[in-house]
Amino acid sequence: MQFICNRELVVVSKVAGRSVRFEKGVPTHVPQRMWREVQAQGAVPVEEIIEEAVVTPPQPDEPEERKEIAFQAFDTLMKANDREAFSGAGAPTITAVEKLTNLKLSAKERDVFWDEFRQAKLKNVGEESTTE
Repeated sequence: MQFICNRELVVVSKVAGRSVRFEKGVPTHVPQRMWREVQAQGAVPVEEIIEEAVVTPPQPDEPEERKEIAFQAFDTLMKANDREAFSGAGAPTITAVEKLTNLKLSAKERDVFWDEFRQAKLKNVGEESTTE
C-alpha cells in the first residue's frame, strides 16, 4: 500500500528491520509489516486521501431552497447566453446547472423549475411594460 506524508520523513522499523524515506506529498510504497509504524509517525494511506477528495457537498432537501438555487443558475446562464448551456428545447442543461451550483437536478425537476422561472420572467416583463 502507498502512504503519503506532509513532511520529509524517514521511518526506521524495529519490527521489519527496514526503513522507508518519505518526501513531502509524494506517495511511497510501504511494506505491510511497517503500516502501523509509518501511521504512528503521521503518514496517511493514499486511498484515504482520495476518498476524502471525492466527497460531494450535501444537496439541499427543501424544494424552495432547490428552486431558488436553480433560478439563480437559470438567470446566470441566460445572461451568459452560451448556446452550449441549453438543450435543443431551450431549457438549461442539467450539466450546466450542476457546474454552476453543484445542485443535482432530475430532468423532471429542472423542467418544472424552468417553466416556473419563465412564467416569473414573463410576469415581470408584463408588469414593467404597464408601469411605463
